Amino acid sequence: MNSDFELRLAHELRDYAAVAAGPATDAEIERALAARPVARRLTWQMGLTSRRTLLVAAATALLLVGAAVVGALLLRDARPTAPFRLSILATGSPESIFEWDADANAWTQISNDVSYGQSPDGRWLTFGSFELNLRALGPGARGQAVVWRRVDRPDGGQTLPIGTWSRDSNGLLAILPDRSLRVADILDRPIAVPPEAEVRVSTYSGFPEDVSDFVWDRVGTDGHPRIVAISRSGAVYVLDTSRGPAVAVATVPAWPADPDSESGPQLALASDGNRAITVGKDGGVYLVDLLGGNVEAIAGDAALANQLLWGWSPDDHWVGVGGRMIDVLSHELFALPGAAATGCSSRPAWGPRGHAVAWLGDGFLRIRDDAGTVVERRIECPSGPETTGTSVAWRPDGGAVAIAMSALGADTQPLGGSVVMFDIEENHWTAIASDDRSYMHYTIHWVPIP
Repeated sequence: MNSDFELRLAHELRDYAAVAAGPATDAEIERALAARPVARRLTWQMGLTSRRTLLVAAATALLLVGAAVVGALLLRDARPTAPFRLSILATGSPESIFEWDADANAWTQISNDVSYGQSPDGRWLTFGSFELNLRALGPGARGQAVVWRRVDRPDGGQTLPIGTWSRDSNGLLAILPDRSLRVADILDRPIAVPPEAEVRVSTYSGFPEDVSDFVWDRVGTDGHPRIVAISRSGAVYVLDTSRGPAVAVATVPAWPADPDSESGPQLALASDGNRAITVGKDGGVYLVDLLGGNVEAIAGDAALANQLLWGWSPDDHWVGVGGRMIDVLSHELFALPGAAATGCSSRPAWGPRGHAVAWLGDGFLRIRDDAGTVVERRIECPSGPETTGTSVAWRPDGGAVAIAMSALGADTQPLGGSVVMFDIEENHWTAIASDDRSYMHYTIHWVPIP
């Protein structure tokens, strides 16, 4: 709706229609049309002349100009309009999970545990040592559900499957010791704000014993789970729960089988659920077509071996490995300045759209936009023998980035930390939360305010 031809046509018809408002003669109308070649071409093709042409032109102009304006506004920025708040969690002393209460400007203890996970959208907290509990986060949160309990291992011990969240934050999946799969569907109850939850658990047949990593998401119109796993020998398996057990679809080269090694290849799943990325022990980055089984090497660099695979960009054009981002189509590599630094650094974080990315390194916050321009801003890191940027989170409208940092003592004991926000459009820093006591392992998420 915003092509050059359509915009020119809209403007010409708008001006041409304006002639109808005055006491113009047919000759004046025809001269007005002759001066506007795009509109003239359209009206001739429609077989319209004189006053009849003018009436149609007036109506068409209104529609085209209105649609062009609406289209331009939609294309300019499809940003969410809902307000957001920061959900900030931390572990501390005594060993507990704390949530930042912005209204009280203080930390509130929410659990006597230090092992926890948070859903991608920040709405849900999972925690526990003997059973995995689910709790809604935020002001007025109430209700708690047990997702699953400890399960027996083949060696006679017990383990608690923690689970991996789905992209939509409405499900958890875990592989049990017997290699069966357990999926918990988190069903919101809309009458509660934030909602309470009901948990429905399903079990599926599993994968071989040497699985190194797995990812999953919901696919199809019914949103059924598709689970993708990779073994330590490089075999890639797909389990589509609507079809049956896991099936080997491909093998990634250059990942030698090593039964004594505890490490193995990682996986990252594209948003369409049909492609995955993995990194070989030789530093090769491989794109796997999960439907056709094809494997394509998109990068090869020994420096990438055993580096953290931090996933696909929202537009599925780039993938992040270690301190680099790789274009899936052109195979271009871009090194993120300072991303490999120690100290005041963080894992890079993709923006909410496109392939913008933000990261902390060498005492700077750096942001790379979709055009490839990198801006950097000096950041005041907490004081301590070792400083770690534990979390970077983009606001869902893309206009700001929140950063959580903590300082550790020489014996890795926490010395406190802070959470700050950088407003990209305003070029302004804001302090969100801080504490000089023993808090560490901050996690931050932006959550829509209901």
